[in-house]
Amino acid sequence: MNKQDIDPSGLVPAERDACAIICYINKAAQPTHGNLQRTIDALVKMGHRAGEINGEGDGCGVLTDIPRLLWREILAGTEYPPALADAPGFAVGHLLVPKDELLTDSALREKIIRRIGDAEVRLLVERPGPVRSMVLSANALKGEPLFWQLALLCPDPARAPELLFALQVAIEEEFPVHVASLSTDVAAYKVHGAPELLPRYYP
Repeated sequence: MNKQDIDPSGLVPAERDACAIICYINKAAQPTHGNLQRTIDALVKMGHRAGEINGEGDGCGVLTDIPRLLWREILAGTEYPPALADAPGFAVGHLLVPKDELLTDSALREKIIRRIGDAEVRLLVERPGPVRSMVLSANALKGEPLFWQLALLCPDPARAPELLFALQVAIEEEFPVHVASLSTDVAAYKVHGAPELLPRYYP
């Protein structure tokens, strides 16, 4: 035990976080489903390091490359060319919106969309992301947010990281939502539950 692990009184070990973090990287810089699956398998094996509330897992998630093949398929069903999913300024946002806030303010999503437009970011697609709510436990289901997916296009790819970071901060400051990810590179998938729920909740 190190000195910093002791509380100021010197009597009791200080409380420490005990989250598990797993990372898989393809050296050839090729995003693969295999890497994602190996990450989830490792998270499941490290489930004993996760927290628990009333017998339920307190949450987990993965951060992965944007699944551009999926977004090409999504864009193919719109007015936009699928090739935009590979454009340097293409970005994906994953927002978690409390459902009770949507009941309180039916225009909440429209307000966020206007805020995105004010940042001079072009909205291509907005949709409720596909999830399987039936796999959630009782408490998680009670507090399940809307998983809201956005496909965006930044006019200046070089400024996209700075622009999207500022937009993420603004959205979370101005609206009662959590931005899980908003990026031209990565997408985050989170769930209130144990790691094995991730691939079951997100098809």
